[in-house]
Amino acid sequence: MMRVQARQQSTAFCSARQLPEIVGVTQRQIERLTASRVLKVTRGKLRNRYRLADSVQRFLNYQCDVVREKSASNNDEYEIARTRRMTAAAESAELDLQLKKGKLHRQDDIEFCLTQMLTAFRQRTLAIPSRVMHRLLGLTNARQANQIVDDEIRLALNELSEGKFKDSVEFRRAKTAYVESRGLPPEIIEQNANRDGQDRPSVHVATARD
Repeated sequence: MMRVQARQQSTAFCSARQLPEIVGVTQRQIERLTASRVLKVTRGKLRNRYRLADSVQRFLNYQCDVVREKSASNNDEYEIARTRRMTAAAESAELDLQLKKGKLHRQDDIEFCLTQMLTAFRQRTLAIPSRVMHRLLGLTNARQANQIVDDEIRLALNELSEGKFKDSVEFRRAKTAYVESRGLPPEIIEQNANRDGQDRPSVHVATARD
C-alpha cells in the first residue's frame, strides 16, 4: 500500500499555477526557472505540467545552490574588506614610523616652509634696489655697476640656500602660530624652535669675486 502511494506521489503532476503555491514563489519566478532549465516541464495535450516530486526536488536544490553562492560571496567580500583594512593599517603604521624617523614630512609642513621661504626671498629680492642704489650713485662704468647688482643677487640666493630666513623674527612667529594650530603641546613647540638653524643644507652660490 505504501509503495503504491509513493509511486503515485512520484508520478503526480501539477499545473503552472499550482506549483508556485506549493513551493511558495510567484508564477513569474516559476517561468524564469523553467526558462533557465532549473525546472523541467512536461508538455501535455492541453497545457504544460510539472512532475510534482521532481519539481520540488529541483527547486530545493536550486535554493541550496543560491544559499551556498551567497555565503561564498559574503565570505569573499569579508576577506577582501579585511585585507584592505589590514593593508591600510600597515601603510598608516609605516608612514607614522617614517615621520618619526624624519624620513618623511607632512604635506602641510612642506607647504608652510615653502610659503615662508618664498615670502622671505621675495622680500629679500625686492630690497635689492634700495641696498645697491647708494653704491651705484655716480658710477659711469657699466661693468662695475653690473658687478654690484650681481653680487647682491648672489648674496640673496646664498642666504636662501642656507635657510637664513629661519632666523628672522617673522618666521619664528609664523612657525609658532602654525605649530599651535596643529594642536601640538608647548614642549614640542619649544623643541622645534630650538632646532631652527640646525642641520640646514648649505649650497653656496659663487660670485664673480669667488
